[in-house]
Amino acid sequence: MTNSSKKNIIDGDRVFKATNVKKIHPVFLELAESLSGIDILRFIKIYNDRLSASNLLSDNGKKEPIVETSRTDLVGVKLLIDPAFKTVQFFSIVSFKKGNGRKIVAAVVERLHRKTGYWQ
Repeated sequence: MTNSSKKNIIDGDRVFKATNVKKIHPVFLELAESLSGIDILRFIKIYNDRLSASNLLSDNGKKEPIVETSRTDLVGVKLLIDPAFKTVQFFSIVSFKKGNGRKIVAAVVERLHRKTGYWQ
């Protein structure tokens, strides 16, 4: 499936996909939609095996959300996703502003539990 049945959240501005992504598993769309509800996460990118979201983009021309734990001006998350094994791992999470990390974790866990049944 390349699109969510209710709406296409990939707008190319805030939510976008890597150029090598052909088919998007619904769990990626669910997580992207959930994270887009967090205002400070301005950029969300879907890859074949992961999803990254951040308040800043890389300046290398690849439009990659920056998620570096050494930075003090970032709010972001990198999730490793394996739909075949129904696993989502927090590879990296960073927040310079108190409370945003909690919002990110809640958005991911609640969406996985409520919508996809990944976590029981």
